[in-house]
Amino acid sequence: MGAFRHKIHRYKSLISNFKNWPQFLAFKTKGGSAFHFKMRNGFEIEVPKKMLPPFKESFFDGVYFKEFPSEKVPAGGELKVIDIGANVGYFSLFMFSRYPQASVYSYEPMPFNYHQLKTYQDHYSQFDWQTEQKAVADHRDGITLFSSTLDGFSTMASVFTAEQKGEKIEVETLTLEDVFDQYGLEELDLIKLDCEGSEYAILYNSPATLLEKIKLMSIETHPGSGEGENHEAMIAFLKEQGLNLREQRNDDGTGYIWAWR
Repeated sequence: MGAFRHKIHRYKSLISNFKNWPQFLAFKTKGGSAFHFKMRNGFEIEVPKKMLPPFKESFFDGVYFKEFPSEKVPAGGELKVIDIGANVGYFSLFMFSRYPQASVYSYEPMPFNYHQLKTYQDHYSQFDWQTEQKAVADHRDGITLFSSTLDGFSTMASVFTAEQKGEKIEVETLTLEDVFDQYGLEELDLIKLDCEGSEYAILYNSPATLLEKIKLMSIETHPGSGEGENHEAMIAFLKEQGLNLREQRNDDGTGYIWAWR
């Protein structure tokens, strides 16, 4: 989607989904530290200005949902959802705004992000929302993550090293199989992975019998240096698992994959 079309899509989404959209446009002009969004379906959320980009991805763009076939998107019900790389919780909250009866299991290892995630969880205590300050990986031995900051908001904590990611942190890990076992999941409606490079180890090393339990997968891919750590390899892997998919490649080497059974 070109930049102009993307902007038009965002404005259409803003107007159709938020009843106080005029106030938000004024906020963008006048500024402020946070904006209190009021959705037309009654859902409300306070968003700090610095966290607007990931909020817009989920609530304006619907990026993790947008390429699923309409007949595969659940109309409602008690969905089971795993959010890997939950950041401050906007995708999880997007799911609750659409599916208030859902159960969402969110994993975010970065301290600042998790603190905001936990704040949201406490505020929206009416939802069945479980959170853990851990990374999902292919083992339980912990991993090193690299980030531009450990003391503030970040959307780029990764297992891959880079010059702009000078800070590092050791974080606890668990496997996708552990998550299924912990919550007694016999099937999963949706898994979302935006975990800056860990998506390969998580999915490649999960048992095929576990992956067969997942109806929808929404994956952001990130280019790594290892064999199989790229968008094309992930597509090939998912097709080998019998999944149908749509995909998008971005100019920066990242991409999105929407896969379903």
